[in-house]
Amino acid sequence: MTTSTPWLRIHPAEAAWSAKPGTVEVGWDSGTDERWEVWTQPDDSEPQLFAAGPRGSRSATWISAGQSFHFTLSPPGRPSAIAARATTRMALRAASERTPPRVSLSPNPFPRDEERPVVRLDWDTGDGSLGRVMLVNRDGHGERETIAGHGAVGTRLIDWINSNERYEFRLYRLSDGGRRVAARVIGNQPRQTRELILDLGAFALIVALWPVAAAARTYRRLIGRKSSAFRRS
Repeated sequence: MTTSTPWLRIHPAEAAWSAKPGTVEVGWDSGTDERWEVWTQPDDSEPQLFAAGPRGSRSATWISAGQSFHFTLSPPGRPSAIAARATTRMALRAASERTPPRVSLSPNPFPRDEERPVVRLDWDTGDGSLGRVMLVNRDGHGERETIAGHGAVGTRLIDWINSNERYEFRLYRLSDGGRRVAARVIGNQPRQTRELILDLGAFALIVALWPVAAAARTYRRLIGRKSSAFRRS
């Protein structure tokens, strides 16, 4: 029976920055022949079982920037009895490559004559850290948010836009503790001044002619009554 000191190592200790999730290799040895457990826990998340066995190696392919990932090695069924631990993260963008965080929508505003316009949503956290784009939903009970995008950089086509509604998208960045760093509102294309003038002119004409039309209807009814009376006589 093997009885060496348990160990857990991660290579590289810090993944190079990438717009996509990075990969690190997690290796361990329990020092026994028992099926020990490797647990992983991102910042502010619940621990999850990552691997199991007396010893081995496995790739973690979801390492993202702006967040630390903690790995622990423990005996079977005893995740709190930690025998070894290691932490990894992805580096942020170099200071010279960072840009202001942004979220954008195109076209914005979208054409009024399209019932279901397709809108392109783009976002970039600027420093390479993980971000979330949230759609704001408002009703009589206040506002709530649902996720519309996830990642440091991303693009998504949205085909459920209602041309009669307005939408707000907010970008949150984990490197700022989940603080909102950008927002964008999208709605339909405002009417042009010429269109408004024509519509107002048409409305004014209807209002002006309404008494004339009403008088004409009254006159036709009176004539109709007199003609009926004349025929009966």
